[in-house]
Amino acid sequence: MKKIHYIPLGTRCSSAFVIRDNIKKREKSLPFDWLDMPLTAISNFVSIKHEDISNFTEKYFEEMGTAHIHSDGTWFPHDIEFVDNRYWALKPDTKDKFTRRLKRLSETLSSEGFFVFLTTIIKNGKYQLEDFDRLKELLEEKVGKENCIFVTINLGEDKINGNHYNYLVEADPNDDGYKMWEKDITEKLKTAIEHFGGKI
Repeated sequence: MKKIHYIPLGTRCSSAFVIRDNIKKREKSLPFDWLDMPLTAISNFVSIKHEDISNFTEKYFEEMGTAHIHSDGTWFPHDIEFVDNRYWALKPDTKDKFTRRLKRLSETLSSEGFFVFLTTIIKNGKYQLEDFDRLKELLEEKVGKENCIFVTINLGEDKINGNHYNYLVEADPNDDGYKMWEKDITEKLKTAIEHFGGKI
């Protein structure tokens, strides 16, 4: 039986929470776990050759300076600190941590096994179907179309589809800490895996 790799693809932290806390399948830290990153930015990182990762991230974080939001829309909410009681800044070790995780993802995608990619999307006009399709194609090229499924959870947005499994979860603005979202996302992820013929 093939090893199953569970890969959170953002664009919200809730994808990583579900894999780590709800289905207990998180094996390692990966680059898109704890940040809010647009699908276009994820595609840019996924497309980097393994040997070019360090140079790419060096330039990427140089562009950011001490800001915690990149010009591509990526936000690092778990990697910021308050400096001199004046402003929020990116923690100094963020670049090295992100580079290590990106290399780890590259190595994982090069390994054998079956891949479950989980993406959580909150209602926002910048997430378009063509952006998801580009990311999906990049990943299918890397691991083989027959070796992966994609589960997309739309928090209150039902327009993005065309992937293997697409679910709408009602977004409750009063839900503290994504708890309802995580429960619903977990059930829908399990349903998608079972439909595909596997068991979590």
